[in-house]
Amino acid sequence: MSAPELAGAVRRVAPFAGAQGTVLLEVGDAEVRVRAADQQFGEAEEAVKATTSGDRFTTTYQPRYLADALQAFGAQAVRIGLRSETPLDDDHRRGTGPVRRRAALRPDAEAVVSQSRSSPCSRR
Repeated sequence: MSAPELAGAVRRVAPFAGAQGTVLLEVGDAEVRVRAADQQFGEAEEAVKATTSGDRFTTTYQPRYLADALQAFGAQAVRIGLRSETPLDDDHRRGTGPVRRRAALRPDAEAVVSQSRSSPCSRR
């Protein structure tokens, strides 16, 4: 998905984050929904078109940090992924231990490659 489009949605929704100060990113079919809600401030939601695969998931971010991170990508496409981290201990072997999940934001290498292949270069 486009880093500038996602960053814009985060900035527009952030004022509605209230005291908890977090925005939800809900990855669904062909979009990422950015949501924030607070009893005092109301609620806001925006959808950003995205290419999605795998399971749907929801993760939370501090809007200021997410917007700053997205700004660092400039006009690039970005990819958000969710990875489960399960320690190898007896509780997890029995399926009774907690599962930690880590969300990652990174450049979309496939989009960068396809953009560079489709952009004509000229030398002088």
